[in-house]
Amino acid sequence: MITLMSGGCSDLSDDKDDNRLIIDPVEGYIPCEVEAQWPEYPLNVIGKDNASKTNEFATNLLKAIGADRKGNTSISPASIFCTLAMMANGDDDDCRDEILRLIGYSDGPDGLLELNKYCNALLAEVTDFNGQSQCGFTNSLWHRPDFNSLPSFTDDLKKIFGAAEFPIWLGDEAGRIAVNKFVREHTRGMISEFLKQPLFVDLGILNTNYFKGTWKQKFDKKDTTKGTFHNVDGSSTKVHFMTLTDYIAHADMDGIKAVRLPYAGDRYMMTLIQPDETVGIEKLVESFSKSTIDDITSYFHPDQVELRLPRFEDEFNMNIIECLKQLGLWHTCKKGLQKVSDGPLVLTDFIHAVKIKVDEEGTEGGAATMAGLLGTAYPGDTQKPILIEFDHPFIYIIRDNISDTILFTGIINSL
Repeated sequence: MITLMSGGCSDLSDDKDDNRLIIDPVEGYIPCEVEAQWPEYPLNVIGKDNASKTNEFATNLLKAIGADRKGNTSISPASIFCTLAMMANGDDDDCRDEILRLIGYSDGPDGLLELNKYCNALLAEVTDFNGQSQCGFTNSLWHRPDFNSLPSFTDDLKKIFGAAEFPIWLGDEAGRIAVNKFVREHTRGMISEFLKQPLFVDLGILNTNYFKGTWKQKFDKKDTTKGTFHNVDGSSTKVHFMTLTDYIAHADMDGIKAVRLPYAGDRYMMTLIQPDETVGIEKLVESFSKSTIDDITSYFHPDQVELRLPRFEDEFNMNIIECLKQLGLWHTCKKGLQKVSDGPLVLTDFIHAVKIKVDEEGTEGGAATMAGLLGTAYPGDTQKPILIEFDHPFIYIIRDNISDTILFTGIINSL
């Protein structure tokens, strides 16, 4: 059973057979499913058009964050996107429009309406499949107990995004502990310490995302052997390589090899993209875009492949506010959102944390994103397997096949 986790309602439950994540820091709040506000716009109708916009944002953001990092970078574009979408509802002028442009939408009320319809369909319908993988979101607002938010803003976020509201200040240790407990529970322990220190803001807009998928084509643990992974800095590491020999969709083009691995149920898939030495990971990241993904996708074809893939686990926690400024989020950080409270709220922090684990069973990932706002101020013929070995830096993408939305993506530079 896959259940979307968002919203607020009463009567805390301890039903162990219920797959919902129901532990919250405030008694009386239980995550509830988001209801479709625009039933005439189901996800299979509006999903791919919208995802084509937002996936450009996803690749741009991965480039911005990973450009100068020698370490690994893992992000959840879906989590960041949802957080920014909620923020866009807090303004009716410059800040709204720059957020809309940043994530691929047109300016003005029409752009915001299109964004809200897509987010609502995504959140309401993400559970509408056979349940062989798990995926869930929560959205919530955290604010000082005496913070006066405008009903028009909170009502829209509750109705469209299923956002719960917690009158808890994040600027002291009790607030930090509360939000960390919430994130830990709603990512099933993947994100153990989201906030490293108290966050001195009036309002925090929080999204969490949890994903767990088992491979459709299973790796056998007895085929896992040690091998060498060549790191981006020229060093090497002995790691465990999983091996799968089967018909696998792969692409080979212009110095790039890629494979596509579906998860059980066929809704989600992982794409792995690896450049050869003529391209290199730096050049691939620099030129990475939605067009890159589309071009590679057009080359995918099934073959008998021997795939060697390292087990990997990655954690990321960073305030990415400067990267968002680099991508054009300036008014929001200076002028502030005008429709959240009685006065403008300036974006001062944008904290994003991800943990991803890939092994013989499948993939598990958790993500949390918080915007901190402060008042102002694939069969074929039998043949010899093609060996594809991910033994040097590569990019990974986990995507929802119905909407094409990128849930997680990252750069593995070293192991």
